[in-house]
This record gives sequence, structure tokens and C-alpha cells, in this order.
Amino acid sequence: MYQGFRDPSALFAAIGLLDETLRERVIVEFFGDAGDEVLALAEQHGVRDRVAVRLPVAYRCALKLQMEADILLLLQWSDKRDEGNLPGKIFEYLYARRPILFIGYEHGAAACMIKKRGAGLVSNTPELIRDQLKGWIEDKSAGSLKALDPSVSWGLSRDDQFRKLEQIFSDVLRRHPPISERSGVAHGDE
Repeated sequence: MYQGFRDPSALFAAIGLLDETLRERVIVEFFGDAGDEVLALAEQHGVRDRVAVRLPVAYRCALKLQMEADILLLLQWSDKRDEGNLPGKIFEYLYARRPILFIGYEHGAAACMIKKRGAGLVSNTPELIRDQLKGWIEDKSAGSLKALDPSVSWGLSRDDQFRKLEQIFSDVLRRHPPISERSGVAHGDE
């Protein structure tokens, strides 16, 4: 949470739009140090009882919690200046294969990745978020809120990314060999 940049208000407003029966089925858990800000926003939207703030957890524990969650919330700055920001958390979330609710700049790199991979909802509109929450709640009730298809994270592992980077470097070197190779002069020769 970064005050003024990552704002869960759209989610809190969406929860407030749910009927009481559905609202009681939602708990949003935050792990970290921004408890006062989060709880104040939840209070403003009348959903304080649906929001829990937990102490920070170790990285491995955070990964385990992500894999056990029903839905993962990815908050980003809802501003064009955030367009190229691709947070590391998105890779963890895709690996966890849980549906993602993305709130932030809807035309940025992170939003496009989530949409392209069918990994969740990208929206800042409380009514659209409310409708998606209803669907996810119904799926969970029916036992059909399953892990996302493994394809959501294909090509994103460190090994995959390293292979792509290695290929880019090889292509550049093939098209533009070092000067010593072009002139036939080895380093150290005069």
C-alpha cells in the first residue's frame, strides 16, 4: 500500500454494493504495515467488518497464502504514468494460479497481461467489481472456483525469461558482431 497510489476504494465500494448475504461471504485480508489507512478506507465505505489487516509475513509464507487464497488483489496506481509498470507481484500471482482482481491503470502493461492471459478482472468500477465478486462467490459455492489454467504463467519463469534474453543477445551479436570480429583484428593485436 502506498497512500495515494494504490487504493482499494473501488473494491470496498463494490463490497458495499453486495446484498448482505453475499457481503458476509467476503473477507479481504491485507498483510503488511498499512493497516490504519486500509481500515479507515474500509470504514468510509461501510465495510470495515469485511476487512482484516494482518502483520507482515515472511516471503515463503506470503507465497503459500497466495496459493491458498480464493482471489488475489493487485493494486496499482490508476494513472497513465504507471502504464509501463510491471510489478514483480504479478508473476507471483500468475504462478499461484488464483483469479486476480486488478485495480489500477486499466491500459497498462500489468492490466494487459492479466486480460491477455485470462487471469482475472481488470477494473476500477465498483459495479463491475461487484458483479465479478458475485460470480466468484457463486463459483466457490458450487465448488467450481478452481485454479487458473497453467497457461497463465507460461513463458514467465526465470528460466523462460533467461532463454528469451539469451536469444535477444544472440540475435544482436549475429547482426552486429563485435568490432574485433568484423575487422579480423583480435584484442591485444596492433
